[in-house]
Amino acid sequence: MTRAPIRVVYAKSGKHLAAAVIEQREAFIDHKLYWTAVETHAEAYYLAGLLNSEAIRIKIAALQSRGRWGARDFDKLVFELPSPRCEPSDPLHRDLVGAAREAARTAETVELPEGVYFVQARQRIRAALIETGLAQQIDDLVARLLA
Repeated sequence: MTRAPIRVVYAKSGKHLAAAVIEQREAFIDHKLYWTAVETHAEAYYLAGLLNSEAIRIKIAALQSRGRWGARDFDKLVFELPSPRCEPSDPLHRDLVGAAREAARTAETVELPEGVYFVQARQRIRAALIETGLAQQIDDLVARLLA
């Protein structure tokens, strides 16, 4: 079985979307995640930037199913939005790719204790991205992209 060398994964449900770029061919993707293979690193980080943005979460919130704690399932709703494909020659797209790459590097530096629960890990990473200003930068870029 050949596995795609670059994949973007995101959680199928939750309060916030959480996406990541996976480059390990041997990585298996859990049934609670959606994934897609992409051709380039630029496309991977572009998509991860879109998926991790608050701008996207806000736009799909009204479409989500509701649970005890509010909006829950993302499933494939993110693809209902009219978002352009990654175009490396577009300066706005390049800026989003760069910001998403920097966000991934920042996320890698966040200390996560052994056995930390997924939600807590996401909260710590999100706090680091807010603190560095990357979360706001990505949100602004995505908002401009979807305008």
